[in-house]
Amino acid sequence: MMKKSTAKISVPMGKLPAKVQSSLVRRPLLWLGVLAVLPVLAMIAFTFKSGYTPTPKKSKIDKIVVAKTPMEIAEDATQLLMRRDTQSFYDLVDRTKDVNLVNSRGDSLLLVAVSVGNIDAVQRLLALGADINKRNSYTRDTPILRSLYTNHDDITRLLYYADADLNLENNYRISPMFLAVEKQKAEFVDLFLTNGAQAGVNSENLFRWVAKRNLLGIVAMLKGGVNPNVKNDKGNTPLIISASLGDVDAVQNLLAYRSDVNAANNDGNTALIYAARYNRPRIVYELMRSYSMVAPVDVDQQNKLGQTALFWGASRGYEEVVQRLLAANAKRELKTKAGQTALEAAQKNGRTNIVKLFEMNPQEVQNAVIAMDNARIEEKRRKEEAEAAKAAAEKAKNDAAQQAARQQAGYSGRRRRNTAQTQVVQPSAQVQAARPAARQAAQTQTRRTATQTAKPAQKSASAKTRRGTRK
Repeated sequence: MMKKSTAKISVPMGKLPAKVQSSLVRRPLLWLGVLAVLPVLAMIAFTFKSGYTPTPKKSKIDKIVVAKTPMEIAEDATQLLMRRDTQSFYDLVDRTKDVNLVNSRGDSLLLVAVSVGNIDAVQRLLALGADINKRNSYTRDTPILRSLYTNHDDITRLLYYADADLNLENNYRISPMFLAVEKQKAEFVDLFLTNGAQAGVNSENLFRWVAKRNLLGIVAMLKGGVNPNVKNDKGNTPLIISASLGDVDAVQNLLAYRSDVNAANNDGNTALIYAARYNRPRIVYELMRSYSMVAPVDVDQQNKLGQTALFWGASRGYEEVVQRLLAANAKRELKTKAGQTALEAAQKNGRTNIVKLFEMNPQEVQNAVIAMDNARIEEKRRKEEAEAAKAAAEKAKNDAAQQAARQQAGYSGRRRRNTAQTQVVQPSAQVQAARPAARQAAQTQTRRTATQTAKPAQKSASAKTRRGTRK
């Protein structure tokens, strides 16, 4: 064991009280600790007396701004937006001199705010002078293009009215107009066209939307001034393609924009020939309506093989198509390069229904077509009336529900009063109704108890009788 060390004290022991002398001898370490603390306390007292104030601690945002590179600051800002910590993001942005900082993914702060759908942050950045058209460093996406990608329509409207450039395409040649059509956003298509959007409004995209049967895209291209009679490498016009696909709406709109109904492709096929070939009677009907034509349709136009629309309809047995062509006085005697008429093609292929049509006179055929059109018109009328009746019934139902709600609200106070009165009277009625049942239950219990009491007595009497008999 270590021997206890004794402390040397400069004060003469004889001048100290006896209790103090005893304490110094017994607890020298304690007193040494007290003596060590005294200089520290003296230093603290001097600091406060001299008026010294410590340097304020830097905030988290200050450390970010001072200690990090612009890209690192942009990364931190991105993380704040991703975490929806908008206030911290504002604090960071307010301390930066450049609001167009770009993160490691090539996105500006505005692009990040658009991507996460934070419209307040978008407004704040625009107010601070952020570049509304600053692209992504790699994909070349603009903020308005990114807003369309992410389906943040409110931000798209904000950027549009803030004069975002609508004609900037990304690396994939995708413009705001193209993306608005692709996502079927009719509102923005109209806005972009009104503001003079040209990027994406071209014949290439017209053919794209025709092939996809995207009516919004077709109309947008036509409104944007694309030539409806432009041809692709096979010589097909948008009208020819739409007719072959059976796209009635596209055909109607293309005709309204003065498409050439008689334009032929490299093989000499017209829209009418394709409509007959692929059994599109409604398209045949639309193509033969004179009011939507630049020039009347040529029902007898032949392709390079000498085939007409009537030939194709007859050879394949399309009855309504043949009826409409015959009613339009299509020439029956025309022959193909192989020397075959439409009737001969029908006979060769066993189309007896078509052969019967050729045996009818032109007036009979016209009457049949008129009756068919009248039936279609009547069917359309009945359908419209049914839809109108359904809408009226739905409106009446909604009106009745609203009226009932108003009545319920009007009588709510009366109902509350009646309910309170009922709650006062109802207990007495319940008691009155319960009394006979309680009385009956009590009588039943009494009889049951008497019966249970009587049974042991009867058993005892019977036992006595049996014992007496034995004796």
